[in-house]
Amino acid sequence: MNKKFSTLVGCLAFGSAFSAAVAAGAVNSANGHYEFRKADVMAAPSSTPVKKIDAQKWYQLKAYNPATKQEGVLVHFRDFGTGKVFLRIVPAENAPLLPSLWRIDYGNTDGLSGGKYRFVNKETNVALMYDNAFAFNSKGESKDASLSSVMVDGCVTRWAWYQGDTQSSNFQKLAPYAYFNNEKDSVMIMKAGADGFVSAYKDTDDKVLANGGVVASQNALEIQPVLADAIVLDSYDFNSMIDYNKQSVFDDGKAFGRFRFYEPNGKLINPDEKDFKGSAMQKTMNYEAQDGETEALYIQKFFAQAVGDLEGVDTSDKLDLLSQAVKDAETKVTTIENSIDAINQHYLSPYKTAKKQWEGQAQKWTILEEERRSAGISADEKASSLIVEIENQKKIWDAFGEGKQGPDEWIAGKLPGYASVAAEFDKELSAYKEAVTNKNYSEIAAKAKKTYELASELINNQVIGGYSPFKDAKDSFSKLSALTDDEISAMTAYGEAVDKLKEAKGFISDNEEKINYYSEELKSAEEQLAIAKQEKTVAENTLSKAISAWDKTSYLLNNHFMRLNYKDADKNNKYLMVDTAYWQASVNPEDGDLKIVNSKPRKDDHLLISARYFFKLTYHPSQDSLVVEPLNASDMSEKEAEAGTYFKDSYAGLHFVYSSDIDAKASQASNSWTSTNNKQIVARLKYLNTSKWCLTASPADINTPLNARIAFDNPYDYLKRATLETGLYFIQSTNNNGKYVVANLNGDLMYDVQNGDQEYNWMPSTMFVVEKKGCESGDLIEVRNREYGVDWMSAFEGQLYHELDENGEPTGNMFTINYQDYGWRPSPELDTESNRLYVKDTYKFIPVTNEYALTNEHHGYKFMDPETLPYSNYAFRYNRYNAEGEYMNVSKEDYLKVSTGADAYYELDTAFYVPAGEGVRTKIRVVRQNFGYGAGVIDANSGKELPQLVRQAYTLKVKDNNLVDNDTTYVGVNNVFGEKDYFVARGLSDILDNNLAGMAMFYLKIDQFDAEGDTCYALINTLNKGYATHFYNGYQRANVLSTGHIGEEDLFNTQEDNIDAFALVANDRPLYREIDGNKVSFFRTVGGTDQKLFEDATNQTGASKVLEGFGYLGLAQEKMVTNGTDEWIVDPWTVSSARMPQYMFALELDSIADGLWCQTNTHGYFADSTAAKAADEDHFVFYNGYTEGRFLVNLANSVTAGSQAYHNPDLFTFNGRAVRLGFVEGVHMYISADEAKHINDFLNIGKTALEVKAGEYFFIAINGNKIADLKNDKGYLIPELLFNVKKLKEVDGKEVDNVSRANFADEAGHNDWTFSLRLLNDDSENFFIESNLDGVSEIGSMTGAWVKIDNNCPVLNYISGNHQTITAGNLTPDNVTDGQLFTLTASEGGATANEDIEVSAVTVIAGEGQVTIAGAAGKKVVVTNILGQTVATQVLTSDNAVIAAPQGVVVVAVEGEEAVKAIVK
Repeated sequence: MNKKFSTLVGCLAFGSAFSAAVAAGAVNSANGHYEFRKADVMAAPSSTPVKKIDAQKWYQLKAYNPATKQEGVLVHFRDFGTGKVFLRIVPAENAPLLPSLWRIDYGNTDGLSGGKYRFVNKETNVALMYDNAFAFNSKGESKDASLSSVMVDGCVTRWAWYQGDTQSSNFQKLAPYAYFNNEKDSVMIMKAGADGFVSAYKDTDDKVLANGGVVASQNALEIQPVLADAIVLDSYDFNSMIDYNKQSVFDDGKAFGRFRFYEPNGKLINPDEKDFKGSAMQKTMNYEAQDGETEALYIQKFFAQAVGDLEGVDTSDKLDLLSQAVKDAETKVTTIENSIDAINQHYLSPYKTAKKQWEGQAQKWTILEEERRSAGISADEKASSLIVEIENQKKIWDAFGEGKQGPDEWIAGKLPGYASVAAEFDKELSAYKEAVTNKNYSEIAAKAKKTYELASELINNQVIGGYSPFKDAKDSFSKLSALTDDEISAMTAYGEAVDKLKEAKGFISDNEEKINYYSEELKSAEEQLAIAKQEKTVAENTLSKAISAWDKTSYLLNNHFMRLNYKDADKNNKYLMVDTAYWQASVNPEDGDLKIVNSKPRKDDHLLISARYFFKLTYHPSQDSLVVEPLNASDMSEKEAEAGTYFKDSYAGLHFVYSSDIDAKASQASNSWTSTNNKQIVARLKYLNTSKWCLTASPADINTPLNARIAFDNPYDYLKRATLETGLYFIQSTNNNGKYVVANLNGDLMYDVQNGDQEYNWMPSTMFVVEKKGCESGDLIEVRNREYGVDWMSAFEGQLYHELDENGEPTGNMFTINYQDYGWRPSPELDTESNRLYVKDTYKFIPVTNEYALTNEHHGYKFMDPETLPYSNYAFRYNRYNAEGEYMNVSKEDYLKVSTGADAYYELDTAFYVPAGEGVRTKIRVVRQNFGYGAGVIDANSGKELPQLVRQAYTLKVKDNNLVDNDTTYVGVNNVFGEKDYFVARGLSDILDNNLAGMAMFYLKIDQFDAEGDTCYALINTLNKGYATHFYNGYQRANVLSTGHIGEEDLFNTQEDNIDAFALVANDRPLYREIDGNKVSFFRTVGGTDQKLFEDATNQTGASKVLEGFGYLGLAQEKMVTNGTDEWIVDPWTVSSARMPQYMFALELDSIADGLWCQTNTHGYFADSTAAKAADEDHFVFYNGYTEGRFLVNLANSVTAGSQAYHNPDLFTFNGRAVRLGFVEGVHMYISADEAKHINDFLNIGKTALEVKAGEYFFIAINGNKIADLKNDKGYLIPELLFNVKKLKEVDGKEVDNVSRANFADEAGHNDWTFSLRLLNDDSENFFIESNLDGVSEIGSMTGAWVKIDNNCPVLNYISGNHQTITAGNLTPDNVTDGQLFTLTASEGGATANEDIEVSAVTVIAGEGQVTIAGAAGKKVVVTNILGQTVATQVLTSDNAVIAAPQGVVVVAVEGEEAVKAIVK
């Protein structure tokens, strides 16, 4: 009431600015995809509780923050830089409207548990949801605390809260909670921090829940649903249509409001529109709300008119003056009244009371004075006479010494204290006399008594009594009688009564005078009070009249009225107004319905006509409804209408109409504020007989729904969140000419396209691993490059969004809105400067489907089996513009240069050398290097697990001249001062000792394919000249210059750069010879004579010590007898490398095919089931075939300490100098996985120490046993004895094994009982017989163990050190060239082999790389390898079917027949 009009107008003008100041933040559309809405429309600070949740309404969620001890409402708060949405509590008075509104739906989503709630925000269309992976645990730890309050979809989106959506009383604050991971012991709640941000917390249910709710000690967030109260709209609120129109629309000058009318059926989702007749507020019409200075001036004029009509004051200043006059009058009255109260309270009343009290005192003391007078006067008289006598005695004493010092007796009679006592006596005597004079009876008695006591002191105590005058004085004094106590009391009491009576009479007199004075003052004040009260009544009546007028008109100042400018196609000079015309053609005012139209104001309009263009708009957020109230919708009276009065001249045309004016002065009140009886004047639809539903302005009951819900035409647009399944993807830019995001050689991201000679499926640098960040069902993802990705950095991390088509459906493309982290613009070369996806680009994520890319650990790089390296040479064919015949060659200056023709071949190795002192070098073997990202990730699109990527770096050595001379010319980088840093081919000595080059070691990185379809590799050098390794990305790349020379170039290539690449053209050089035939003789030729290897059991060699009868390996000389032992049976070793075939060489070899064995060991061996059944045997099991004989072995195992057989070093060396070879009795057996299972089941030794494993065995009898001891009477090995299930002998009372099973192999490698034939060169039939030296021998190695001749004795490694206690370290490795070159002759024959196995009418024939099956047309065949893995499965269509099979033993199972083994070469 005291607020000045100017202040009110100012509030109207600055209301929208205040809203902007408290908004959630500035709008950010810098992401290039989506412009965020403002949050400038503020919610009302008040709200209304509810009992029922209506899924069609929007609610606010009130919450209490224990951290700040303040209440607020929950809002979605968006970080415009990152796009992240947070949950936050803000004070209700500071809450932006849209982010504070929530749709609440209740339902049972799993069909099992109780109903759950989902809360969806109106501003973001995002639910109240968290990722449990980022929730804080009970220790306050989070996987990522920055995401603990971020809304992440897909994890926890529904909450347990109230049971049911209807309550008997209003919903109160209650903490929601949620189970996650489908685990009852994983519960999530929400907690608010001091900054208002609400984070997720998780713990076990026993810590969080009790009695069906969250325990109070958790301080969990509690929320209460309430209806958002209505807000009055200002121009921004209207023109933005509640923040619907974005800043860009305002910037374009097109921020207008539009209306829609809907059926009043409560639908907010897909509502039903309601058509009506009218020329205003149609859904195609745009309006601009105006509430500027012009409108403020109009409001001021309206107010002046209205208040003047009611004879009130028209300004708040005048109202304040009237109010002040009342206050002044009140103050005057109060002041006088206070004065009267003060006279009575502080003066008259106390004086009258005091007078009365003193009159009582006077009466009392009058009586006492009369009673005490006689005794008092008598005592007084006695005291007077006593004092007179004492004074006389004193004068007599003093007379003795007058005029002189006195007789000696007098002087001598005075004691020292006499003078002082005499002085005190004189003083008291004087005081007594004064008391008598003043009639002070209490003092008279006291002083008389004191005077008597001092006189007594002088006479009796201060003189010597012997002197006669003194004696006479004492005698005379003793006769005086002192005052008694009663006499003293009587005198005192009488004196008191006299004094009190006198005092009382004096006070009575004083009070009478004051009472008379203040009585006159009171009379004057009462006369003034009567006058002041009359003045106050006049002022109050004046103010009351002014307030009444002000109250009836102040709505004009207290509401926000605006004009709505219709933005038509013309000049936009029309405004929405309530017309004075009716929808009905001819009707009286009582029955007429005024039109609402778009009309142009006229300058000569009366002020009350201008008021018809003003409206107040109230928005009800929970119902999404508008109430439009006109400022003036009055209508003239029927009497005026009947009289033909023009509206402008009617009372309604000149004045605001109140309900009290209806009938007499008008037919309809002006507005909701001048109306009464719960009637609002609103814009509404009304059904008319003539025109159906029409738009009018008329009274409506505020408790009754209108015929239509009015709302804004504001279908909010929303971001649509996207996610990807975990897996491997290509990323294609849809804004950048379809280019892909790839990594260059340094791992930096760039945009590029797949050239015609490229295949991105081969290149992990073009692929990205997508993983879920958080829970598996969550939306957040992390994206890292497959080749260069690292844990600590991602190409993208966060939320992706769908690109939408014109229908709002996803196009398949995605983008991010995180401008803060991904806003770096691509450089001119189109590489992304931050190695991250670019926020303004749009991407298509294409799943990788290529099997090689998904499963191969060497994806992107060339990898060669290390075993193949020593015998594999390659030419490097250059791929340039599909030119033919250009290779990487070595020029005469030792430079690597591209030229025509394959003049140079290179061996690849996995080791390089570094100098370690003068003439000393260290060989460093480089293992495969792990690289890339995504190992163990399951690609959801294919179901495959991504392997750990590995790559091998290789040195390039120019091809050796032959297979056994290790030439040392390597590719390196030129290091000669003054020369260019070209790649060169130089000797190891020049590189390491003379520093003429630095070694190079290359990754062979797939980059292209050439015209022949061969893969081409970029050469990425991993060594710098200081021999520092750069295995992560590499150091430099090989770059072909215009001269053809090959130099170094950095790895920072762009899409414009051509990468030089080479195809590897193999020059396959076999290192080992294969043996054709089943019998073989080895010999060397000396002087034209062939000297063959043979079994020397009689020491024809002439060794110093031998084991008698043992068959040593000898070299047949002239006159030596071989007895046929110079021809051996070849028994191939199955578990050997294709590049290094291995053989066992045997004498007297027997071969037993797979068959059957009597399970009770009664009947023994059967060749097949037919034979077994013929012997009435039906309890047979599988029997594994074998070969048995005397096999050539390396006797190192009998020389070194710890061997299991023959240990006696001197007997197995040649004269103590070198290890010999010899023939030992043994069994060679190959056992497949299925066969191992049969054996273990039959012998019941599975899962024990005796369990037989799949692989190849060479059994040797030990502990004094012989192979013959293990056979039955028919010469077949007994399985229980062969596999040590039953023991034949005891040693020291303990059973010992029959055979050693240590000679076993399940993968290719060197063995002491197998041999291979190492070739001298590419075309030679000469070879070295290669054996085994533990820890040294490798396929193709230059050191190991080879048969050589020492004094005509075949030996292996020489022995150094102590020859009595020999260890493996005492065996000196041979160089391959230390061995003896041999030649062989081969022939067919020997032991019965199982190459042709006949099963019934079916025959299985083993061949080279295949098996042939005859007589099995129409039958199913399964071929498995040693490990039981299926090699082939098919139904044969021919009686002579050929099936490809790997080298080694395979098991062929023909339908209806016994499975058989075959050895494939």
